Amino acid sequence: MRKKIPLTLALCAATLGGAAAAHAAPDAGPQRGGPVSRAESLARADRMFDMLDTDRDGTLSPAELAAAASRGPGGPPPAGFRGSGPGGGPDMLAKADSNKDGALSRAEFEASTLARFDATDANHDGTVTPDERRAAMEERRAERAAGE
Repeated sequence: MRKKIPLTLALCAATLGGAAAAHAAPDAGPQRGGPVSRAESLARADRMFDMLDTDRDGTLSPAELAAAASRGPGGPPPAGFRGSGPGGGPDMLAKADSNKDGALSRAEFEASTLARFDATDANHDGTVTPDERRAAMEERRAERAAGE
């Protein structure tokens, strides 16, 4: 269980609500409330993966994720790093770690990001709007409330 929570932290960081490693468009994207394309979401996930993969071996180990969760790679946790609160947890890791090796490959990290993007993109036009993002967040809150 101790390995699962740090892995979940990285997944949360790469989803639509986070991954603030993107600096290309400071007036757009989830940090500013603008729309986000599928390609932007994937690019943000890749930048976050690169930031978290400190040993550059192509996987996110429990040690790398624990370090990122406690202080972030080389400093404070990255913006958008939401921790293991709502939206995180072992269920999220179980879905993302498809080969069940306790670490995340880039492919697993990207697949998890794109699955969440696609679930949030209600009209399937390849762009998540602020309204779609709010609706998805409300739906997740309702699901969590029903499960408690």
